[in-house]
Amino acid sequence: MRPSKISHGLPQQSTPPYRFAVIDPDGNAINKYGDKIYTIRLSGTVHFRGFIIQARLATKHGSVIGHLRAGEFLENTDKWLAYGIQFQNCSSHRNNSITHINDRPKYIIEANWRTKRNEGPIQFV
Repeated sequence: MRPSKISHGLPQQSTPPYRFAVIDPDGNAINKYGDKIYTIRLSGTVHFRGFIIQARLATKHGSVIGHLRAGEFLENTDKWLAYGIQFQNCSSHRNNSITHINDRPKYIIEANWRTKRNEGPIQFV
């Protein structure tokens, strides 16, 4: 899925003022995923209005392998309403993507995500 340039604007050419992190239950950033629940955090020094996040299987060099999804997001209704998050279900896969509910300015969003097993390298897109 590619955002429309007409409704979303042109791609940013400078270094983005945003940070994306996968955090373990102790609050540490990680880069290896096993059978655990993690916090996915997107934050910025300037606001953002929209996002879409999906985990995909990747090669050991970080290249996405086609459209193979990895893991699932776990809904937390109160937290998701506060952050303005909803599922973006793509094709027959369920709960593997999240997106924004509204265009209110956001500086941070957090969601829980897990894998059911060690699926190998994962790239969030």
